[in-house]
Formats: sequence, structure tokens, C-alpha cells
Amino acid sequence: MNNYSTLTPHALAIEKYELSVEYARLSEVQAGFIKKRAEHFNANRANFKSDKATERAFEASEDGVAMETNKVKMKSKEKRISAINSLLRLAENEAKNNF
Repeated sequence: MNNYSTLTPHALAIEKYELSVEYARLSEVQAGFIKKRAEHFNANRANFKSDKATERAFEASEDGVAMETNKVKMKSKEKRISAINSLLRLAENEAKNNF
């Protein structure tokens, strides 16, 4: 993990771009998991007493765990992008105050 406070605005922008590309890739993976969850629900709803039980069964499956892991990775990228945005805003405001 980078120490973003030591990077130049240009390097921050590049890092933000790379994180955004990775976030987009993870979003596509997440869409696949959502489709698998729907398929699981349709195929297995009759085997469970409630919708919630059907959802819990998916969450306990390999795909369900992978889906949750993917969500956490996406959230991490969102937070890192947000931190970079804050640093870029700070650098912009500092540059405005210097001139």
C-alpha cells in the first residue's frame, strides 16, 4: 500500500486511474456473482422454508463467500480513491493559495 501523502499530484492521478480500472473489473466480477445468486435462488428456493434461508445458503457457498470478499475489495478501492480525491483537492487548494 502506498503512502499517498508523499506522491505528487500527477502520481496520485495515475494511482487513482489504476484503482478505478481495478474497481471496474471487480464490478464486472460482482455482476457475475449477482447472476449466480439469482440462479441459485431460482434453483433452490423450493428446498428452503424461506427466502432468507435460501440467501443464507448461497452466502455460505463458495460463490457466496467469493461475492462477499469481492464486495470488501471494492469497498477498499472506493476508500482509497476517496483518499486520493481528498489529497488532490488539498493540492489544488494549496496551489491556488500560492498564486
